[in-house]
Amino acid sequence: MAPQAIHDAAREHDVETLRRLLAEGVSPDALVDQQVRRRPLHCLCLRDDEKNEGDRAACFELLRDAGANLEASDQIGYTILHLAARDAFPELLSLLVQARVNVDATLETGATALHLAARYGAVDCVEVLLAAGASLNLREVHSGRTPFEHALHYSTWSHATPEQRARSRRTWPLFLRAGAQVPATYTDNMGAEVPTDNMDPYLVRVRNAGGFQRYSQQHLARITSILETPLLPPELVRKVLEFWLHAGYYDFEPPPHSGGGSSDGDDDSEDDSDSDYYTD
Repeated sequence: MAPQAIHDAAREHDVETLRRLLAEGVSPDALVDQQVRRRPLHCLCLRDDEKNEGDRAACFELLRDAGANLEASDQIGYTILHLAARDAFPELLSLLVQARVNVDATLETGATALHLAARYGAVDCVEVLLAAGASLNLREVHSGRTPFEHALHYSTWSHATPEQRARSRRTWPLFLRAGAQVPATYTDNMGAEVPTDNMDPYLVRVRNAGGFQRYSQQHLARITSILETPLLPPELVRKVLEFWLHAGYYDFEPPPHSGGGSSDGDDDSEDDSDSDYYTD
């Protein structure tokens, strides 16, 4: 019963019971089912308990300190890293990064944790993984997609809910800021090539600008010129832009005065709402 007890304690995020079982000598890698090969670490992600997220982290630390194998996989190849990324547990993911697990570990499909976070729109997890140096270039075997191409695909996937599609779209600027390039096409689940020109004017503008960094500078210049007024000190305008429009995604550099025109060759003002959405 000891293996089942430690699995139950991990699943329920029961810190005291888990501490007691480990002190009694129960293995932190105990298996209940030799075929499923799920370990207590995997059980930490079986319950979404936002109110007790700290207990999940505390249980992880107990298992880690007891010598649990942080890169152990279950029968389909999932490690706790994959589960934390898929199910949007950024605090747990950060602890795994700090423990120096392989952030590019792959499932049998070739999918990495970054693929999973992109697919499920786990924005905070995408940010953690990119900051940890997760690869932008590894491709999932069946689809051949990179993590960013995964985000593009699942932001328009018909079987996803509108909320899921919106979350995937929110990962776009994170990938682009990290150096991902907008592809001309990506492969959908049926093997068809999907052109990105038809997806969103934002992607077209980023590509036409020569990448996200150049696009962001042009976008800042354009918005700054619109907001500049003799009634407001330029420094105040700059600070408002830095804090409000860009929310720390990248450092603000005072742009040259652009005279209010479009610096990326797009004079359709109706598209501005898209660019604001993706750069804030």
